[in-house]
Amino acid sequence: MKKSYRWIGAALAVFAVAAPPARASFLQELGSPFAVGTVPYGLLPADFNGDGAPDLLSINGGSSSATLLLRRAAGGFAAEGTTPVAGAPNFGVVADFNRDQRPDFAAAGFADPGAAGVYLRQSAGGFLEAPASPFTTGPLGSIAAGDFDRDGLLDLVVGQFNAGTVTVLRQRANGTFSQEGAPIPTGVQPRYIVTSDFNADGRTDVAVSNAGPGTVSILLGQADGSLQNEPGSPFRVGVQPWMIAVADFTRDGRPDLAVANYTSNQVSLLARGADGGFTPMAGSPIAVPGGPVGIATADFNRDGQADLAVSSVDANAVTVLLRQGDGSFAPEPGSPLPTGAAPYGLATADFNLDGKPDIATANRDAGSVTVLLNTTPDPAAPPAPPPPPAPAPTPSINARLVLAWTVSKTSVKLNSARLRDLPIGARVRVYCKPCKVSQTLTAKKSTLSLTKLVNKRLKRRATFTVAISRPGWNGLTFTRKVRNYGRTKKALRKAVKAPFTETRRCVPATPGGKC
Repeated sequence: MKKSYRWIGAALAVFAVAAPPARASFLQELGSPFAVGTVPYGLLPADFNGDGAPDLLSINGGSSSATLLLRRAAGGFAAEGTTPVAGAPNFGVVADFNRDQRPDFAAAGFADPGAAGVYLRQSAGGFLEAPASPFTTGPLGSIAAGDFDRDGLLDLVVGQFNAGTVTVLRQRANGTFSQEGAPIPTGVQPRYIVTSDFNADGRTDVAVSNAGPGTVSILLGQADGSLQNEPGSPFRVGVQPWMIAVADFTRDGRPDLAVANYTSNQVSLLARGADGGFTPMAGSPIAVPGGPVGIATADFNRDGQADLAVSSVDANAVTVLLRQGDGSFAPEPGSPLPTGAAPYGLATADFNLDGKPDIATANRDAGSVTVLLNTTPDPAAPPAPPPPPAPAPTPSINARLVLAWTVSKTSVKLNSARLRDLPIGARVRVYCKPCKVSQTLTAKKSTLSLTKLVNKRLKRRATFTVAISRPGWNGLTFTRKVRNYGRTKKALRKAVKAPFTETRRCVPATPGGKC
């Protein structure tokens, strides 16, 4: 399919949150239910008028029609009009059959002799029946679309309810459809069809619910565009299965199945195996009273897991099943949610564009569509991470130079020279150009004697420099300079007390760092 529609089915949006809400809540929208044709079965969400909001198409078996409900900007739905549809249709599928970037639909007629019709969306609104449509194929249980021969044109697969078969209708370049190959046996009374790539080979596969034996048939797409039953198919589910939902419930990257079983009041869960086939998931089946027929999947409480909504035709209600942390499903505490009389078709989409999937049901006996808006509170924001610990301050060298000296009229003689308060392992370099001293030492103790400075005579303005460093420490460099003192007795007495000036400079431990 060249174009996908964001409102077809229920796309699962994964939100990574620290503390997802424990439940989901719903409220019937103001103005709901909305009137459609008589005996509506199927319900298809898509943005038919291109305004960015999902609309709803009701497939009406009693009036052989389809009613389009357009989403209004202020909320609610308004009917655009009704399209005649052949053969008392049960279900339908949305797809862009003529590749004009507008969503079309196809519907399956259940009344004898049965028909599959394709209806093309027009730019000015409404639908126009495709060339040579409808196509008579026998009473149909359901219909699905897929590019089975991978020629870029969407084909149809329909189920012959009375014959226990499905048939592929291949789309031709001129927009017509014709039967491709012989009908493919499934089980008795094929009731509903969905498509997916079950074996991850890039081809479209088919799952069919068989109401008579209580099974699901898996038909794998072949290189020539045909379908063949998978080894082990059909797979056992409950009594009288109806609709099927496809999602990766186990989050292993493979599509799983959820099936609504009308007579046994259950939902069966089938996990796709790594080597093919399906097996019942832990906790399957799930009891859902009231005759479940419709089923759809979405992440209703936005915890990153696929949940389920199930319509029960005899209970006039929808049950929401939330996926739990242990992989099981549990009814949302507010379930069941009341709908109109005899809900069949069920759809999920974000109708009010608030980022949360809502629910709609086609109410067979009421000729209406009920819309339940998702009012689940937004997930709590994860707590802000604690600030990173402040980096430990870089230690700084703060050594002292202790000197003893004798002052004469011409020079200062150093009698002793020691560095104190040194960090162990510090590297000390001493250099003095006038006095021809260059010495490098390593401090093994906190006190270090500078032997090469002792007995040196430093003339006025002579300097010597001491540079101290240690890895991971802010270093220290300081310079002592002999004052330019006079030769009078008063000047000499002053010089004896303080013959030097000192300048200090901190050297950062890392280039560009600070002390």
